Amino acid sequence: MEKRRKGKKGGNVKKEENEENVVALIRRVTDAARSFLWEKEQSLLPSQSLALETLISSLTQKPSLPPPQKEWWFRSLSDSRWLDAFRISRPSFARLLALLSPSLAPSFPHAAPDCVLAAALLRLAHAAPYSALARRFALSPSDACRAFFAVCKALASALPLPSPPPPPSPSPTASAL
Repeated sequence: MEKRRKGKKGGNVKKEENEENVVALIRRVTDAARSFLWEKEQSLLPSQSLALETLISSLTQKPSLPPPQKEWWFRSLSDSRWLDAFRISRPSFARLLALLSPSLAPSFPHAAPDCVLAAALLRLAHAAPYSALARRFALSPSDACRAFFAVCKALASALPLPSPPPPPSPSPTASAL
C-alpha cells in the first residue's frame, strides 16, 4: 500500500510539471501573438486584427495589448484599406461626417467628430468590441460605447425615414363581389 501512495505522489509531481510547462507555453505563444499584433497591425485587415486581439484577450486574464494608437491612424489608410475598415467610401464618409458633426461635436468635446464616426463605423462593420475601439481611437471603453450610440442616434434623427407605401387601392373585381 505504501508503494502505491509513492506512485501517486510521483504522478502528481509530473502532472504539476506538465501543467507548468503548458502554462509557460501558453504565455510564450500569447507574447508572440501580442508582439505580432503590435508590429503588423497596420498591415492586417481590421477583421484579422480584431480576431487576433480577441484571441489574445481570451488567453490571458489581464491582456496587455499594445498601447492605444494615435486616434488619427485611419486618416492615412489607402482607399482599399479604408473600404476594408469602414465598409464605406471616403467621399460617403465625408458626407456623413458633414451631416452628423453638428450633433456629435457637443457630446464629445475631447474627440474629433471624424474619430467618433470612424469608431462607430468600425463597430458596425466588424462587430468590434468597445475595448478595441477604445484602443484604436484613444477613447475609454465607455466613451467608445457612448460614441457608437451617439452616432446611431444622430443617424436616426438626421436621415429621413422612407415614407410607407400607399395602401393598395381596392380592385374593381373585389367591389363587385
